[in-house]
Amino acid sequence: MKLFLAPTDFAWYSFLAARRPEEVNFWQPSANVGFHTLDNGDPLESGHLFLFKLKGNINKIAGGGFFIGYSKLQLSVAWNIFGEHNGAASFLDFSNSIRAYMTAENAGSPDPHIGCIILTQHFFGRRHCGCPLQPTGAGILFVGKHIQQTRSSGAVYMVM
Repeated sequence: MKLFLAPTDFAWYSFLAARRPEEVNFWQPSANVGFHTLDNGDPLESGHLFLFKLKGNINKIAGGGFFIGYSKLQLSVAWNIFGEHNGAASFLDFSNSIRAYMTAENAGSPDPHIGCIILTQHFFGRRHCGCPLQPTGAGILFVGKHIQQTRSSGAVYMVM
């Protein structure tokens, strides 16, 4: 089974796991790259399973949802549309969170464009539980990758 896996910010995960809104904005700090499956350049289709892994040493899938769509929006517009579904209690918290991951040039913009990956029917696990990832020598996951789940072991292997 092919899935899409992307690393996520722990504060975003914790905030949304406590609230469980209907839809969430899985934001990207830059809209310059755009969003596609990365391994073959094709866009994700609506309904595609999108999983997220906590950043750092946990190396487990912490949750996921179903992909609805992608938009490039200014930071303020993303806040006006999604509000707390961006994973923050206030616009200032949202802005500070996302700017911490931006390049200096983009972070210096008064209202930078960001990538907005919209997910629905999401689920959140406990951060120390979940499906372990077995590295395949692929290196660090920065943006996202398609992965392949093997049925024999139940483990998830990154396919790059």
